[in-house]
Amino acid sequence: MSLMKSSIPLTNYRLEASPLAMITSDKLRQFAFRSIDDVQEENAWGFVNGDDMFDTEWARSVPEKGHYMTFGFRVDVRRISPAILKKHVAEKIREETEYLQTQGRKFLPKGRKGEIRDQCKSLLLSKTEPRPSMYGVAVDTNTGLIYVASTSKSVLEAFEKYMGTAFGELERLYPAALSGVTSASDHPLEDLMRDIYAESMTLPLNGKTYAIAEQGKATLARTDGPSVSVTDAPDSAQAGLESGLLIKSLKLKISTLPEDELVSVFTLNADFSFSGLKTPRIRREKGTDADPDADFLLKMGFIEETVTVMHSLFRQRIGG
Repeated sequence: MSLMKSSIPLTNYRLEASPLAMITSDKLRQFAFRSIDDVQEENAWGFVNGDDMFDTEWARSVPEKGHYMTFGFRVDVRRISPAILKKHVAEKIREETEYLQTQGRKFLPKGRKGEIRDQCKSLLLSKTEPRPSMYGVAVDTNTGLIYVASTSKSVLEAFEKYMGTAFGELERLYPAALSGVTSASDHPLEDLMRDIYAESMTLPLNGKTYAIAEQGKATLARTDGPSVSVTDAPDSAQAGLESGLLIKSLKLKISTLPEDELVSVFTLNADFSFSGLKTPRIRREKGTDADPDADFLLKMGFIEETVTVMHSLFRQRIGG
């Protein structure tokens, strides 16, 4: 998922100054993706050109774009259907059992079934093409803030581990990491979403005034219970909140006042990740040449503005 897609998932991290300085072109190449096409590995990951997931030398474009270092986190995965593996294992066990019976033996040797399973899995892996995916990454070299185009738990775990190996430990910006203080509430972000759902908010920031308004869609749940989605049903949502449910995700719109100029529309999640983040379409004057780097910086400007507004609003509301 490229950061340039019209609708993206987004998770944020922070990196301290010392490891931040290590994110260079040479270091990205050192930890570039290595293919598993010719080996029987189930998965592999590494860094690639954010403009081309098959470019591990950054031949198409450089990672430096303005004050960002940009790259892709590529993940290749081989998936073998459990049912197919089970079928192959059963067939192999039956063949060997029938052969043993001709030799006067009734049972496979101890541990043989496990060996057969491993052999069948290796055979199937050798016949299965790995499926490549890429997740865009932008590192703000001024602030150490990292933008990752994914909310997948497995992808983010792999990303955190690999970034830790390459550069240093990341800090994921969960609500607790952003607050900097001990909140009086056990669920400060859910409380903020509840308040926005009840009434739109404004935030003066960096010479602008932002309006933050709900867009009619919310997901409610207890801390560890099943969730329920409501769309344009404030009475139902209010009844759920009064019964003790928490807002776990809320669709929001950020715009600037007084012109009501759109900054973004997105769904905010309770772990402070973003889903379906959409920013204004980049429009180019007729007859002008395409400038991918300029387009990227415009897009990232909206994304950065969105994250800054929501982080600032959250800190303000909890007194951080």
